[in-house]
Amino acid sequence: MGKSCLQLINKLIPQISLSTSLSAQERDDLGSKLFMIVNGLVLQLYEKTDEEDGSYTLFPLFGVEYRLTVIECLTQLIQADRTENWRREAGRHTAISLDPLEYAIKTLRDRDYRVRRKAVQAIRVILQHPDGKPSENLRQKQEKVFDKIYKNIHSILNINSNASDLERSDEEQTCTATLLSLFQTIIMHSTVCRRKAVCALFLCLDESNQHISSSLIRKVLEGAVSQTPYNSVVELCESSLGYVAKEWIALNFKLTQFPIDLFNESDLQNFYKKNMQVFASLAIGSDAVWAELVQLSDLTEQEIISGQLPSILLNILPQLANSADNYRQSKTLFEKCTNILAAGGVQMLGLLKDKLAEILAALYSAVWDSPKEYPSEPEPCPPHYSSSEVSATNTYLLKMFHKKGVTGTSLLAILSAIPSSVSRLHFKVAHWLASGRHVHDIRQRSNAYLRFVAAVLPELGSTLQDHQLLLVETIISVNLNTLSRLTNQLQTTSSPDHNPAIVSIICSHIKACHALVDHMVSLNYEVLSSVVPRLTYSLIPLSNSSETDISNAAHKLLSSIWTGHADKFEGLLEVMEPLPVSTMRQHIPHYSWSASLDKLIQMYTEASHDLSHDRTLLLKAVNRQLVAMDSESLKLLASGPLLSQFVSILILSVKHCSANERSESLKCLGRLGSSFVTNSLSASHLQPSLVDQKLSNLTREYGDEADQRDFIILSHVIHYLLHDREEVMSVCDDLLAKLFCSKAGESVMQSLLRVGGRTQHLVVSYQVGAKFKVPPAQSTDSLLLLDNWTSYQTSTYKEWVVLVTHHATSTCKTDILRLMAPLCAVKEQFCELLLPFLIHDILLKGDNSLRVKLSSIFTSVLTDAVSAKDETSVCQSVVVMMLKIFQFLRTKQNNLYYTERVKVHTAWHNNFWLNVNYSLLAKTALFVKDYAMAALYAELRIYQSREATSPPLPPFNAQSVMIEVYGALDDIDILCGWGVSKLEDTKSRLTHYSQENNWSRELRVKELMLSGDVDNPLSVGLEALQSCDLPHLLDSFLRNIQTVDSISEETREMRYQQAWSSMQWDKLPTVTRLSPHVGFNECMYMASKSLVTSTSHSTTSLIEHMKKICETSLVDSRRVLNGQHLISTLADLELVQTLENVVAVRGGSDENRGLAVIGWKKLDNCQFALCDSKTGQSSLRTQELKQILRSLAGSGSEGGCETLLKYLVDSTVSLSLKARECNLPSTSEMVLTRFKRLYPDLWCVECDLESGLVYWAFGEKDRAMYVMKRCLDDLQTLSQERKDNSSLCFYSRALRIYGDFLTSTKLEGPDVITDNYLLPAVKMAERSRLANELEEAYHAVAEFADNEYERLRTYMTSSEFESKLSIHRVQQEQMDELKTIESSKYRRNLRSNMEMNEKEINATREAFVTNMQRALLNHIATMKNGSKYDLLSIFRVVAIWFDNEKREDIRKLIKEKLPGDLPSHKFLPLMCQLTARLSDDSSDLQTSLSQLILVAGKEHPHHVLPILFALKCAATDTSSKHVQKEVESRAMVAKNLLKEIGQRNAQLIKEYNVLVESLINLANNKDIKTKLQPSNCKLVSLLALKHTHVLTHSLKPRASCDYSDVPHVYKYDSQCSIASGLSKPKIIKCVGSDGKIYKQLCKGKDDTRQDAVMQQVFSLVNELLHSNQSSSSLTLRTYKVIPLSQRSGLLEWCEGTIPLGAWLGSTDDTYRKGALCRYQPSGTPPQKARQELSVLQDKYVRGSYSRDSFVKAYNDLCRKIPPIFRHYFLERFTEPERWLSARRKYSQSVALTSMIGYVLGIGDRHTNNILIDENSGELIHIDFGVAFEQGKALPKPEIVPFRLTRNLVDGFGPTGVNGAFRRCCEKTLKVLRGSGRIINTILQVLIDDPILEWTLSAEQLERMQTDLRTPLPPGVDSFIHPSLASQSVTLGTQANRSASTAAREETANSNAVADTNKHQQAANALLLVRNKLRGLEQNSYLSVSGQVNYLIQQAVDPANLAVMYIGWQPYL
Repeated sequence: MGKSCLQLINKLIPQISLSTSLSAQERDDLGSKLFMIVNGLVLQLYEKTDEEDGSYTLFPLFGVEYRLTVIECLTQLIQADRTENWRREAGRHTAISLDPLEYAIKTLRDRDYRVRRKAVQAIRVILQHPDGKPSENLRQKQEKVFDKIYKNIHSILNINSNASDLERSDEEQTCTATLLSLFQTIIMHSTVCRRKAVCALFLCLDESNQHISSSLIRKVLEGAVSQTPYNSVVELCESSLGYVAKEWIALNFKLTQFPIDLFNESDLQNFYKKNMQVFASLAIGSDAVWAELVQLSDLTEQEIISGQLPSILLNILPQLANSADNYRQSKTLFEKCTNILAAGGVQMLGLLKDKLAEILAALYSAVWDSPKEYPSEPEPCPPHYSSSEVSATNTYLLKMFHKKGVTGTSLLAILSAIPSSVSRLHFKVAHWLASGRHVHDIRQRSNAYLRFVAAVLPELGSTLQDHQLLLVETIISVNLNTLSRLTNQLQTTSSPDHNPAIVSIICSHIKACHALVDHMVSLNYEVLSSVVPRLTYSLIPLSNSSETDISNAAHKLLSSIWTGHADKFEGLLEVMEPLPVSTMRQHIPHYSWSASLDKLIQMYTEASHDLSHDRTLLLKAVNRQLVAMDSESLKLLASGPLLSQFVSILILSVKHCSANERSESLKCLGRLGSSFVTNSLSASHLQPSLVDQKLSNLTREYGDEADQRDFIILSHVIHYLLHDREEVMSVCDDLLAKLFCSKAGESVMQSLLRVGGRTQHLVVSYQVGAKFKVPPAQSTDSLLLLDNWTSYQTSTYKEWVVLVTHHATSTCKTDILRLMAPLCAVKEQFCELLLPFLIHDILLKGDNSLRVKLSSIFTSVLTDAVSAKDETSVCQSVVVMMLKIFQFLRTKQNNLYYTERVKVHTAWHNNFWLNVNYSLLAKTALFVKDYAMAALYAELRIYQSREATSPPLPPFNAQSVMIEVYGALDDIDILCGWGVSKLEDTKSRLTHYSQENNWSRELRVKELMLSGDVDNPLSVGLEALQSCDLPHLLDSFLRNIQTVDSISEETREMRYQQAWSSMQWDKLPTVTRLSPHVGFNECMYMASKSLVTSTSHSTTSLIEHMKKICETSLVDSRRVLNGQHLISTLADLELVQTLENVVAVRGGSDENRGLAVIGWKKLDNCQFALCDSKTGQSSLRTQELKQILRSLAGSGSEGGCETLLKYLVDSTVSLSLKARECNLPSTSEMVLTRFKRLYPDLWCVECDLESGLVYWAFGEKDRAMYVMKRCLDDLQTLSQERKDNSSLCFYSRALRIYGDFLTSTKLEGPDVITDNYLLPAVKMAERSRLANELEEAYHAVAEFADNEYERLRTYMTSSEFESKLSIHRVQQEQMDELKTIESSKYRRNLRSNMEMNEKEINATREAFVTNMQRALLNHIATMKNGSKYDLLSIFRVVAIWFDNEKREDIRKLIKEKLPGDLPSHKFLPLMCQLTARLSDDSSDLQTSLSQLILVAGKEHPHHVLPILFALKCAATDTSSKHVQKEVESRAMVAKNLLKEIGQRNAQLIKEYNVLVESLINLANNKDIKTKLQPSNCKLVSLLALKHTHVLTHSLKPRASCDYSDVPHVYKYDSQCSIASGLSKPKIIKCVGSDGKIYKQLCKGKDDTRQDAVMQQVFSLVNELLHSNQSSSSLTLRTYKVIPLSQRSGLLEWCEGTIPLGAWLGSTDDTYRKGALCRYQPSGTPPQKARQELSVLQDKYVRGSYSRDSFVKAYNDLCRKIPPIFRHYFLERFTEPERWLSARRKYSQSVALTSMIGYVLGIGDRHTNNILIDENSGELIHIDFGVAFEQGKALPKPEIVPFRLTRNLVDGFGPTGVNGAFRRCCEKTLKVLRGSGRIINTILQVLIDDPILEWTLSAEQLERMQTDLRTPLPPGVDSFIHPSLASQSVTLGTQANRSASTAAREETANSNAVADTNKHQQAANALLLVRNKLRGLEQNSYLSVSGQVNYLIQQAVDPANLAVMYIGWQPYL
């Protein structure tokens, strides 16, 4: 038959098989005929020759091309006849064999290689599944194929003997290639025969085959492995090793000839030791092979059998148990093993028992029942047995134990008596399960594992009861890990035929969990508490699976947990993540989840180390909450430490978390935005993470560092027992078993048992058994090899850290640490945890040579890193790890440091475990961008050089390092301290100007740079324009760059950003394919263009690419937690998030866009609320770009979306407004200009209003007023035409603004401004009925009227007005004298002048009254319509009221308006001052006061009742018999008010009364020591005061008056302690209903009312600071003070604090424990210095010293006590980030307290009145008995403005007072001076408090400065430094008296101070404050900086400090 006919048949075969016009029978008929034709053709191809012993060759009868066509026809036929119907039909008509396989195999012997290759393809088709589905027939067919091929190997390789040598060589190669190709095909396409084919390849390597080498086989396997589930040739070979080894040994091949190179091994001994488990079990049956194996392994027979007994018995026991054919042989082998062991002194039974876990694991691993439903499943490597055979083997083994006297109902029961064997068995089976690769392999292993679980279940309630928790948790964990792997495989598999098997396995594991849960519920459901949450998280996604079987199984288990057993587990919902409501309500109908955002964040933070939480679910919930969060709540959250930790975790974990969690993390960061994240991070990391806190709390229970170390390490090991890798779980289990069986583990186990809970239950599972001997420590030589530490240069970081840790574990001296080596090999993160402990342990050996060598290694590696020219050549992870080791060492006590020179060891010595230069460490930290660490190490280097014992150090330029550090951290305050504002180099100037937002100066410096030689002038110019925020000029410049490809990457990105931000879509080219080189802004350009022009770019892929760029950038900035790089990346994430939102809503309905706009508005509010002047430039720029993107949501739509368009206008105006608030008017102008250009149709009057305000901010007042006047005209017309609320609102706003302009410029008089602008603005606002505008309008009128009122009030008390009144009175007298003269020119002129004067006086008085009433009414109206101005308005209302209380008109207004017009909570800040004015008269004032207090008391009892009870009990504990009448009067009124309030809640009054009386009694009880008894203290008898809140709990007023959730007093603890002090205050503990313990100080014999007032002032000052952009991050620490009476009070205990004096050791009692003794043991003790200073002062007073000599002597005294307070931060805050934050907090707190203390005249600041917060580093001042310059009235006046002694300055760091302290002082004083009017108003109200005293009482003077035994000499004024002489004022009635005279007179007459005198004292105090706020110092007015500088000079001046009272200890 011709070739053309064959080609025709080739075309007919597929057409017939695929034809739809033919019936099935017709197709079969035609196909059978074709089959017969082709069959006949194949039979005719060859002639058989040379037949001998069944081997033969074929002689071709036709040409090659013909044979190729025939075999191709055969292949087509096999492909078409997959069901073999054609073959069967043809078989009916012929007796000839029609097996295509035989023909294909025959063709394999063809002499032409091409024909053989076609034959191999035919066999491949035969091997494939028919219709893609496996069947039992196919399994048999594949086995048949392999068997026939294997039998014909020799015939395939048979060579023609008549051929020439050249032909023979060629034919040998082709035959070999055919055979290898054939086996390769089988490996790739037959799972059934894959192992057989691999084995066949190995067997081809015998000596008879000269043409096949192991390298050739490796090539064959490498070509095949890609089509298998194996990752490498080694994996493929290892999976078949059991089968190959069995056949190799059966054929008596030599073990030495085994191709170990295919396993990447080169040493026979190592190979056989590694695979002894396989070979030992097979070799034991052959003496020759056994002997060879013993020789090769270099092990004894006993060692091999002991080590490999499980695998050996796996080949023997099943044969014995099932009486197999080889029973006798197996018995012989068993006896052989027994005899060999006995010869070595080992009993078989004992070894069987010890190895029982491994034997059972091997048996479970060998179970295999050939599944009919999976016919393609391959047979596993031998040995394997059916489940019945394994069951019989278990029974046989159990009987064997019983015969030997071992009791137990089952093997598991026997196993449970062996320490740690049950868990070991489980982990071995689990590890074996996890190592499965192919789906069939996984199915086999899963079935075996599930059989093990089924065997364990019945035993959990009996023999395995002690192992319940460990087994349940680990079984669930293994099942969930398996489900996770299989689910991922199901989603990614490319073989659909595997899906049913995977689904079946998943369902099996879910059912296993179901069975375990149901079983444990009946036994001990509490064990499931730790696994139910994780089980639920894993099942919920599965319940929504598209696979019905998986979904049903998951639903059933969820239903069993949450429906069937809801009563047991529903309580867990409170601590679990928010689950999908739709899913959970199928099981719990009432399911809901309403946790707050801070609760979610806390859960996420804790979940970073906890598998019982699903982090992705938590982040999704956080994202949902963020959308709904209002700006104020979010800003409040940002101020705390929790959010800072959350953001840090988000950033630092982006690299390591899962894909889903990473996506949610990026979304969360994008939603928070750069300004928010930066604010939260700049709030610092003062607190350790929640996880670290919990761990720290537990470790404190253990004494020394070694115990704490062991606890930390083992906590991680126990945590890893639930790891997602079974390998790690198995290693941890084995590690714990060995540990607890070792001597070192005994004490550790006892420590862990004390922890209780889950840890205790887990540890109990590991009983202490036979002692395990830990291998001894090895030499340190390998650890000290530099090559090991530098191996990262040729390997990965993971390999490096594992290698170094390996050498360190073998070297260390502690047993527990050496045991950790196996875990380090499989867990990289554990190496990072352990390595610092290891290095510390090694150094503890005390070997100085070892220390020197390690120091040299560290120095070498770090030096190479710092000096590397190419950063990419250095593994930064290695450098970070080495820095981590060094930092860890700093936290450990170093008792080995300089022993020969140092006798007292301190925390300072901990810095020198290694001799590494700190300058190098600082530069290294800078290299890895760990700026906090760089700052710390640089300072340590500075301090080290100051140490007297320090060796010579190389020079170090600390200034350059610090400028770079703090420049990256954006800390301009400290930068200025390091002189950046003074340096002249270009880099320093640019840093300074950039930090100060001084763009014009920065632009000028860059201009100067361009005038010289620079590397890239284009880049410098572009950066200058960009940094100065000149986008339009930059855009114009960039357009002139012709090509994009020729410019740098940065310039290219800049150009694309300008293009999309200016919406120019036709200027730049776009790429067709994304590559790694495509930048962020190029992607943004393409995505935006795609939205506008509907191009083909996929926005989804572009967004993902942008996310990837941001992700990479975040990883790079992982250590820069508040630098510009991070801000830029977060800003990009914001844009990505915005773009995603735009894509989601674009093209949708207007309703969807409206919802999106609502979300955008909320987000804008949050971002605007947190934007400040520091981050304003970048943040506002990002906001503007977001608005541009959002505008794309309306592009292309018909008519657009009205809601969206309005949003664009509103957001643009809001953006401009925020920029103005941040003092960035240029940004405002740019925003408005760009908006007007892009959207001219949307420009409206609102934009014009904002434009006018921007001009005003620029100082262009004429232009601003012109624009505003134009707006007024337009709005007047518009309001008349439209009369809508919007127009009226804008009109009102325009009138207000223009009125403010006129007020500022004084272009119109007050009446015109009021009548024409401000009052009409109120009318317009009232017509609009918009509360916000009403509030603003009323406030404008109130402010204007109030200013006029104050101006007129000042004028009416001035000498000018008094002169006018006097002239008027003289004129009246003259008129009376001239009244007899009827007409006189003089009289007429006099009358005219008098009338004119009278008119002016009356006009002034009338204006005063009008403005007074107007101010009062409008302040009230302001508060009625909003709360924005409450702080000022309420004080102004009360101030005007009290100043004019005798005026009838004011009394009438107050009676009409209060309290009805205002909510009562607005008066709560002044409730103390209001109640202080109560009396029992019946005046209108008292009526109004009583009514107001009564309403507030009923609505806000927890705020008012403590104040009223303090008045009621004022005289309760006074010793005086004569109580002042006003005190009794106030007490009576308070009692009546309490009675009226009690009518509403009598129980509340009763409880408060009992509590207050009990506290007063306790405060004055002298007999109580440490125990409160009901007999001596009623307080402990009070239980569950359900109506009385915890008095020291901070409770903000609530407008809703709902205080139902406020924690009430549950009880008082019976334990108490006595604090230091003359009154012996008691420290007590109140237990609240919220479970918290509130520590309180109950104080008697002391008036705490002034302390309460000062805390009130501090709280108000905090509000002022927070309302100002520049000081919003500053907060003065306050605490609650609740006066109980005149002589008793309750104070909130400042937890976690220590007095400054106690830390320093300033007294004899504290010196030995104090820091001065530790750090300066040779210095002068403070008490001795006190005596020396007393002597110096006495000599100075007596004239023995001149002033200069006296100051010199004082300085000499100070030099004997060097300052050491810097060490407080070094020893308390060892982590660099916390050290840096604490130091900054400290500097800020000192600055705040100094400036506020100076303004308020707070004195008596000795070291025990200053507390240090041990968690944050802040200073907290207490005891404010001396205020408002009362200290100047002391016998020795306090003449320094505040305490700023050397130790306080030392705490600021090397910059001293010139860093953050000075800048913070300036910020604080600037705010205080700018808020002078508000402060004066506040103090005016507070100072007039009739309760408070403004001079020191005799009792106070007696208590203070008790050392002064003798009267002061006449020269006492010399104690006052001349520079402060002008400020030495007294508060008595005569202002010119000396301070000492005033004090003595006050002491003598303190009980006779008149009310008028008291008022004068208050007025003097207020005058002093006013002068300070004006900057008046030494009769001249200073700037803020000048005043701060002056005050600092006075505070640190030795001349002032030397004359301070010695008890103040000025030398400290």
